[in-house]
Amino acid sequence: MPRVCTGQPLDGVPVKQGIQAAFTDLRRVLPELPDESLPDFLGDLARLEAEARLRLNSTRQATGPALEDRLLGVEDAASRLGISTSQMYRTADDFPFTIRSGRALRFSSLGISKWIEKRAR
Repeated sequence: MPRVCTGQPLDGVPVKQGIQAAFTDLRRVLPELPDESLPDFLGDLARLEAEARLRLNSTRQATGPALEDRLLGVEDAASRLGISTSQMYRTADDFPFTIRSGRALRFSSLGISKWIEKRAR
């Protein structure tokens, strides 16, 4: 399991310092990346952001293990919401559980469940 950013050393380097060093390295090599590599680079960054946002927004039960979240595609998300895929595409940005990763459109399964539960009240 990956380590949480607690400030505790990871391989002898404090986590925050390691993260800052990684971003400094990324900034340094960005101008040297060939143009054809930029879409993959941006996709990797978007996936990393999506994972961080999912973790930030995921709920944890006080007494139980952490709930697992899955990213759903348009078809699965639309099916769970009872709407068409075309409506899902049109209204994706209106939902708080939408995650964009590059050009890919994904939806948090836990986010959909929470949204449905909130609307059912």
